[in-house]
Amino acid sequence: MAATSEQRSTVVGAFEDRQQADTAISELRQAGFREDQIAIQEDRSVGGPESDRTTVTVTAEGRYDEATALLRRHGAYDLRTTAHASRTAEAAERIQLHEEELQAHKQPVETGAARIRKEVVTEYRTMEVPVQREEVVIERHAPTSEPGASDIRPGEELRIPVSKEQVTVEKRPVVKEEVTVGKRVVEGTERVGGEVRREEVRIEREGDVDIHGGEPDQK
Repeated sequence: MAATSEQRSTVVGAFEDRQQADTAISELRQAGFREDQIAIQEDRSVGGPESDRTTVTVTAEGRYDEATALLRRHGAYDLRTTAHASRTAEAAERIQLHEEELQAHKQPVETGAARIRKEVVTEYRTMEVPVQREEVVIERHAPTSEPGASDIRPGEELRIPVSKEQVTVEKRPVVKEEVTVGKRVVEGTERVGGEVRREEVRIEREGDVDIHGGEPDQK
C-alpha cells in the first residue's frame, strides 16, 4: 500500500527568564500561531533558581523561519528543530463505528388510589306478618231448658273482652355479603422512542484512487 507523509517542523527554544518566554509566547499568538501549536515546559534545576529555564516548543507547520526568528529575538538560546512525520498507513486500519441504542428502564409510579369505605343507606321496607284478633260472635237459638245459661237482670251488663295480636318491629344487623378488595397486575405494552445517532464512514478520493468495498456513501 502506498504511503504518504506530511513533514511538520518543530522549533524548540530555551529561556533563562520566564518573562522573556511569556513575551515571546504573546508575540507568537499575535502572529497567528494557535494555542495547540505552542507548548511551555518549566525545567527546575537542583542548582537553584538561577539555573531554572523555560522551554517553549512551537509546531511551525511551514512557518519554521518565522518562529525561529521570533524566539531568538526575545532571547531564546539552545534553538533546535525536530521533524515529525504524520502517521503513515502501512497496514489496514481498523476503525470502530459507534451507534446509539435505546434502552428502556421501568419503575413503578403511583397513578391513583382507590378509597374503600362503608356508607349507611336508609330505605323503607315492608313485610307481611299474619296476626290474629278476636271478634264477638252473637248467635241466636231457640230457648232450651239446659242449666248454666247466664241471665242478666235489667240494668246489668255482661262484659266480654276481645283481643288481637299486636306487631312490633325489631331491627338487628346481619351479614349479607362480604367484599374482598385487592390488586392485580395487568400486562400491557407502551411504545417509546427517541433520537439516536450512529457513526458512518465517509471516504473522499484524492486523485486517481480505486476504492474497493461495500461503502454506499463514497464521494
